[in-house]
Amino acid sequence: MIGMAVQGVTNIITGIFLGRVLGPDAMAAVQYATPFQVITIAFGTLVGIGSAALVSLRLGKKSHQEAEETMGNALILTLLICSIEIILQLIFLAPLLRLSGAEGEVFDMAWTYTFITVASSIFANLGFGFNNIIRAEGNPRVAMNSVITVALSSVALNWLFIVWLQWGAVGAGLSVAISNLILAVWVMGFFFTKKSLLKFHWNTLRLRKRTVLPILRIGLAPWTMQATACIQAAVLNYQLSHFGGQDAVAIMGVVIRISLIVFMLITGLSQGAQPIIGYNYGAEQWGRVRQAFGGAIVGATVISTIGFAIIMLFPRAVMSLFLTEEHQHLLNDGVPALRICLLMMATSGYQIVSVSYFQAIGRPGFSICLTIMRRLGFLTPLLLILPHFWSITGCWSAYAIADGAAAIVIAILIAWEMGRLTVQPQSQELDSEKTLINISEDLY
Repeated sequence: MIGMAVQGVTNIITGIFLGRVLGPDAMAAVQYATPFQVITIAFGTLVGIGSAALVSLRLGKKSHQEAEETMGNALILTLLICSIEIILQLIFLAPLLRLSGAEGEVFDMAWTYTFITVASSIFANLGFGFNNIIRAEGNPRVAMNSVITVALSSVALNWLFIVWLQWGAVGAGLSVAISNLILAVWVMGFFFTKKSLLKFHWNTLRLRKRTVLPILRIGLAPWTMQATACIQAAVLNYQLSHFGGQDAVAIMGVVIRISLIVFMLITGLSQGAQPIIGYNYGAEQWGRVRQAFGGAIVGATVISTIGFAIIMLFPRAVMSLFLTEEHQHLLNDGVPALRICLLMMATSGYQIVSVSYFQAIGRPGFSICLTIMRRLGFLTPLLLILPHFWSITGCWSAYAIADGAAAIVIAILIAWEMGRLTVQPQSQELDSEKTLINISEDLY
């Protein structure tokens, strides 16, 4: 979680460089780039998180050779899938940016920044994806140090390219690309050291159905989370541009940066708990599963509640981190936007941990349904409907209403799941591989 906290702080600092040095247009440009970056991350998590969860399950069953096969297959899948996805994105980059509402100087900045970050995203997918495997094999400190390294590199590179060299959007993009390259080299190099439990072997690089299918099935949940976030972000940018102009897009860019540090802390905590939950679930230690999940819920709720309190009590001070006093109109409009958007932040902790729980135990069907429910079932329809009644306020309100509705549904589902786990007989044989492959049974 420390590593994710550092990365969250880094994103805040990067936002400060963009907003205070390059101005609101840069914040708007990065917000327009969000859907492209999110779908790139989606394909990275499809393999990265899916393979990490499978590694945990197979190590829990003492299947070391199969765990190494998982890692080798994950490497080939990452290279193949991400290469195809990157090429397609770059081909359609300009028309999609225009469709989302970017124009003028903001369009130029958005195209430059997005082209650089997407073209180099294979490094991010390798780095962050295999960092999950490092954590899954029982080396969380190494995984944490990897994230801290790339975070500090990103801060230094942002200062170099944006503040000192004044390269604008090009500098912002290069700082992302180079820091991700550093992460990829750091992480992949670890597997060739004596400290790594798992190693690459030539025979593990051959794709096998018994490994590829579970990876993709588990990874489908986080992929769906990111893919639906991409759709939601594209709809959001279009509605913001239509009802509030590019100033509204810039404000949303600030709101997202502010919320990011809280969400990354919670994500770091849930990712740290995931291999513990997965290992003990594979070993049929139900009491330890409940204990790990409960601890993660408590920690995540404390984090989200503290973040909520700070944002509600000091919204203008928080917004001022990214916008100077010469942008008074953005600060005045941004304060109510921040409060409305994050009105339900206190519930985000247990929501994120709950989705992560179902991934950890190899039941991705539930995670997929929860993700689709919030992004496409609640948030996107609200974004399309509410602005026609409340104008730009409808865009802000959609977030709070969607979060509240999702919180209620997830609370009911988790109460049912914990009750089921409590009565699970200790002697019941658990076939994790079968569970991973048969999503329909998971949903039933």
